[in-house]
Amino acid sequence: MFDEGISVRRGPLTVYALPNELGHPRLGLTVSRRVGLAYERVRLKRLLREAYRHERHQLPAVDIVVVPRRHKRWSLEDYRRRLVEITRKVTDVGDGRG
Repeated sequence: MFDEGISVRRGPLTVYALPNELGHPRLGLTVSRRVGLAYERVRLKRLLREAYRHERHQLPAVDIVVVPRRHKRWSLEDYRRRLVEITRKVTDVGDGRG
């Protein structure tokens, strides 16, 4: 994924994406200890999973890995909006449109 996929970084989130043949998107998360203490990392992963759950119907058939950096926490709505925006940008770059 990291070698063959396309990546886009927007603010504290880096998204790697690689098209899949499944017909639906899949989500992976990599949250470093640098992001914060265990409870902070768990909270962030929950927010990102929930954002993905709400927005997966809008996403293309790609495998997505989200790698956040340390940042002030956003609201669920911010994560939802940013996840769709970044994923579209990644797929546009992969299609040669970006």
